[in-house]
Formats: sequence, structure tokens, C-alpha cells
Amino acid sequence: MKIVIAGDTYPPDISGASTFTSNLANGLLARGHTVHVIAPSPIGRPYRERKDGVFEHRMRSHEYLTFRGFYLCFPWETEATVRKILKTLQPDVVHIQSPFTVGRVAAKWANRLEIPLVATNHFMPDNVMDHLPLRLPKLLLKGIANFAWEDLGSVFKRADRLTAPSPSAAELMRNRAKLGGILPVSCGVDIEKYQQAAKKATPHHVPHLLFVGRLEKEKSVNEILEALALLQPSTPLHFDIVGDGSMLDEWQSLAANLRVADRVSFHGFLSQKELLEMFGQADIFVNASIAELQSIVTLEAMSAGKPVILANAVSLPHLVNHGVNGYLFQPGDVEQLATYLEELALNPQRRKFMGKMSRELVQAHSFEKTLDTYEGLYQGAIEDLQTSRFTLQSLSPRFSSFHQA
Repeated sequence: MKIVIAGDTYPPDISGASTFTSNLANGLLARGHTVHVIAPSPIGRPYRERKDGVFEHRMRSHEYLTFRGFYLCFPWETEATVRKILKTLQPDVVHIQSPFTVGRVAAKWANRLEIPLVATNHFMPDNVMDHLPLRLPKLLLKGIANFAWEDLGSVFKRADRLTAPSPSAAELMRNRAKLGGILPVSCGVDIEKYQQAAKKATPHHVPHLLFVGRLEKEKSVNEILEALALLQPSTPLHFDIVGDGSMLDEWQSLAANLRVADRVSFHGFLSQKELLEMFGQADIFVNASIAELQSIVTLEAMSAGKPVILANAVSLPHLVNHGVNGYLFQPGDVEQLATYLEELALNPQRRKFMGKMSRELVQAHSFEKTLDTYEGLYQGAIEDLQTSRFTLQSLSPRFSSFHQA
């Protein structure tokens, strides 16, 4: 198949949506498909290149002033280019990853050109509310979030197939965007890669707790630092924080004020090789985010055989069987989080057992299964359109003549 994937974030952007889109493009390419990606340019000006076999069409973009590392495309600078790409390529299917400019325009022109359309949502308004250029009252923010969900629905209702990364994400789309027929499809993970990293890892002298992600308010890393401060200084636990973002300075200051700075390392962004090593060497993985539609990094930690401690929010509960491969804590309950941190820090046998269970539970999220599902969805959307065309042509010779013209 010739597949166009269109979205508003793609590497070198750092986000779950960016990671998934890249993994999907490269996974489909490895299966013999021709893959084109339409995404914002990370350098502002538009360009095209073939990177590792994937054709990238980069749109003119502008860096989002209050959300470092993300780029906006304006419709008047994007629409003509996207239309030309789709008309020229005539792909078998278009798969959008967002309701923003690139995804929106691609959906519009896929419909107009009668190209089958698949849509996957990685967007939660909570992830952007803190990055609006003005501080607004909570009531107004709630109204903006409601509008954002309605707007998402207006874009995604164009699709022939709808997916979300988890059952909770699908439920949000049903309830907030008023959409139906949504299939939960895991973002998937290359399990073997992380298992091998764990096998090659050199053990730490004391247990290491790992967080990986953007350092933004909704990630709630402050709660992990506060929980760490509740532990006895003698508790053998070191906290590794991988990532960067607008909260970095504030959370570094918080670690110092809580007097845990000597037990915390801020690593910033790491290369893929370094990050893989970090997953392999970690002893416990933690994620306190309240706005995850799945969490690829948690899947990666589970693949590496790590026990996970996760906030009981949105989609994270789908990844942990409480007391089996880790623990769920209530967002904001730092005492409960501290209890689970201490229990795993002091109990290597429990860490080992829970890590083994993580490896078993993550098998359901194999990336090969994800690719199988999307190939089936693409083929189904293509066949539906072909059937629809055949039916219309059979019913109306006049329509048939018009269509052939």
C-alpha cells in the first residue's frame, strides 16, 4: 500500500504522539509499504527528504512560544501544499494523528479526493491548557477544553476508521468528542529491544527509580519528589529524571528545598542509545502524570522487566495490575506514593517478581500486533470505499458516467 501519515508532531519533537507516528511509519516501511509523512518542519522552512526510506514532507512552521520544541503550521501556509501532495501521490489511505492544522487539512482533502481516511487521537486538552500564552480563569479554561473536544469531533467524524491508544482514550472520545465506532489500539512497543537492554545492564549499588517524559506541569514530577522527601534518608533509592521542559528549573529548586537533591539526577534529553541503557539499568519505573492516553514510556519500562508505580488517572490503570506488576496511587496522595516507593526500594524479591509480571503483561502490546491491526484497518477502509463506489455506479448509470469523467 501507499500510505500517507499526517500529523502535527514528528521527530525530532519529543512526545508520545511523535514517537508513535515515527514507529508506525518505520514499521509499515519494514513490511514493504510505501510511506509518506506530512508534518511540521523542525527548522521553520518547508522541505522534503527521504529519511531511512520514509518520505518526509515538512510544512512551513512556527515554534510554539510557550511550548518549547513544538511547531505550529498555519492553514493558509499548509493547505495548498497538502492538497498537492495528496493529488499527486493518490495514496491508498491517509492516516491522521491529530485534529490540528496538518491533520485537519489532510482529513479535508482525503475526503474531497475520495481517499480512505483513518484517524488516531493522541490529544488531551489537559496537555495544552498550561501552555496557553495567557493565564486564564479555570471556568474559561474548562470552556476552551470543551470547545477543543468538540472541534476534535468535527475533524475526526470525517474518518472511515477511528482509533485511540487505550480503552480510556476511546471512552474520552465517545463522551467528550461525541464520536462512535472507536477501536482501542495500543501504540505498541518493541518488547525484545528493551528485554535485551535489561539483560545487558550493569546493576546499580542502590535501587534506581526512573521517570522519562517532558517536564511539564501535567506530568506531576513534583509529587514524586515530595514522596521521596517523606522517605528516611537511609532508604536506598536514587531518582533519575530523563527529559526537559518548562518545569525543569522549578523542579530542580523543589528538589533542593526538599533536601533530596543528592538523591536526584536530572539527565535532560538523552540519545536513544542512552535512554535504552537507562531503561535497562532502572529498578523501578514511576509515572505520576494525570494526562496520559496510554504512555509509551511505561510500555518500554514494562518490556525491560521493571515494576511500575503509576497514577490512577486516565489510561495508566490499564498498564498495571495493582499488587502484581506494580502499584496504582491516587494523584496527589504523596504519602501513598511514598509507601509504594519504600516497599519496592527495600524488597528486591518483590521488585524481581513484579518486573517478571510486567514482562508478561506487556506481551499484549507487541508492536507487531499494532501493525497487524492498522494494516487490517487500512485494508478495511479501502474495501469499504471500493464497495461504496461499486454500489453507487450500479445504482446510477448517470453517476457512473460522471465518476469516470
